[in-house]
Amino acid sequence: MTASHAEVVAVPVERVAGGFFSLRSGVAGDVVRTFVDHRIRPVIVGTSPRPAESDAPGDFVREADRGGQVWFVPGHAAPEERPAPA
Repeated sequence: MTASHAEVVAVPVERVAGGFFSLRSGVAGDVVRTFVDHRIRPVIVGTSPRPAESDAPGDFVREADRGGQVWFVPGHAAPEERPAPA
């Protein structure tokens, strides 16, 4: 008998705590690192908030998408329909 586990976890952006997108909190890095350590790709589904005073959340999303370890998708698209990195 072999053990199996999820490879991808989809989380609606509405279910993500606000502190996740505040890079100073370090929450995003800790959460992503935990998933990656367990070889699970988190997929955040929906549009991430972008505070007017900073584009840090947008920068994090772009960098994360380039790395391929965490995905941010605007809607419930299939993984093969995921937008190409910028």
